[in-house]
Amino acid sequence: GQLAPAHVEYYVTATDSAAHTATFPRNAPDGLLDYDVGDLHVLRFDDFDLGGDQGWTHGTYGDTSNPEDDWQRLSPNGKSGISGGIPWSDPAVAFSGGACWGNDLGHGASTGAYSANVHNWLRSPVIDCTGSSGTTLRFKRWLSVEGSAHDQARVRVNGVPVFSNPSASLADTGWTNQSIDISALADNHSSVQVEFELESDSATQLGGWQLDDFEVLWLGVPVCPTPVTRRSMRVFPWI
Repeated sequence: GQLAPAHVEYYVTATDSAAHTATFPRNAPDGLLDYDVGDLHVLRFDDFDLGGDQGWTHGTYGDTSNPEDDWQRLSPNGKSGISGGIPWSDPAVAFSGGACWGNDLGHGASTGAYSANVHNWLRSPVIDCTGSSGTTLRFKRWLSVEGSAHDQARVRVNGVPVFSNPSASLADTGWTNQSIDISALADNHSSVQVEFELESDSATQLGGWQLDDFEVLWLGVPVCPTPVTRRSMRVFPWI
């Protein structure tokens, strides 16, 4: 058993008599199953499949030589490549539904890779987190980006970085669960905004961000009802 509040992530692995091993999900332990223990309070959920952008905005900082903004909300197209000796791929389908947000989702003649010398962003609508405690940001991610000395993929909450890509190049091979504690920035705040950022140099370009099932939430401890003492009476027919 798990005491509330708790978020549990797990995967299943099996090995047969011929020593063949498989996992579910297939990209475990990067891709995981999960469940919550406690009272779930969802402050914002977007699977990006409704009509329009639902208040999401995107653009470029304009501080690099290439002012391209390649954020798209479409079905991904599964483009892949090898750049600077680094193999990368984009998803062939969204994690759920038909659409996700991403950098250059590979439609038409585009390669699916982000361009050189870009610095662009995708921002959520403002989220009211009044009354929240232990606020958490969750989303599904498929990200491929060169190491942070060259290209930067960041997540910001109200302008403060809460995730930055590592020094080594990162290339997801499947959708992964991302869960980030943003309580220090969001608890009981009425105006919270999440931003996904990509900044590249002139050398190697990979697939960039792909995002689905965005969620801001908090878990509470269930309140047990007050015990009620009831007096019972047995009736014996032979008395």
